[in-house]
Amino acid sequence: MPAAVVFDMDGVLLDSEPVHYAVLRDLLSPLGIAWSPADHEQTLGLTVEDTWRYLGARLPAVVPVDDITARYDEEIIDRYRTGVPPIPGARELVRRLYADGVPIAVASSSLRSWVDAGLDGSGVGECFAFSVAGDEVAAGKPDPEIYLRAARGLGVSPEACIALEDAPAGAASARAAGMRVALVGGGEAPDVDWRIDDLRGFDPAWLRDRAS
Repeated sequence: MPAAVVFDMDGVLLDSEPVHYAVLRDLLSPLGIAWSPADHEQTLGLTVEDTWRYLGARLPAVVPVDDITARYDEEIIDRYRTGVPPIPGARELVRRLYADGVPIAVASSSLRSWVDAGLDGSGVGECFAFSVAGDEVAAGKPDPEIYLRAARGLGVSPEACIALEDAPAGAASARAAGMRVALVGGGEAPDVDWRIDDLRGFDPAWLRDRAS
């Protein structure tokens, strides 16, 4: 059974977190609502539905949440399609794994429409054998369902997979699924196997040593 790699998308493949923060900040600012970096950090790794629940609990009742979500969705898809900057080393790693015959998938908390747009704009979307989005699972990260589905989609066991994550919720999801986890970007998350600044730090030896 081949070893496999499962990528989160936002913050791992694509440097999209600054885009999400800026879009939401700019939508809320005319309403007199401040969206701080600390607020944004609380939503990292969550599904869109969980993000809106977090946001809705902090908005005045008069704020048109449905209008904001529709405008947000439209803007994010447009940004993804035109191309969000990749995380350093991301395209090179994806192409190398693909060329080496390593099965690779995406397990993202984002909506399917966002995942499709993000992969289309990434320049390496055709390399992924499978992807699963946050609106295609019953429970989002940190529940393990999304990573279990990614492993099934690749036809491998979760124990044969390395998950690349940048958020505590995502790392917990992959770990609960039975995968080894590399935390990308210097964030904080307990119980991970490796910590790397970006995807240039991925070591192919990890694929050969599944017991590490």
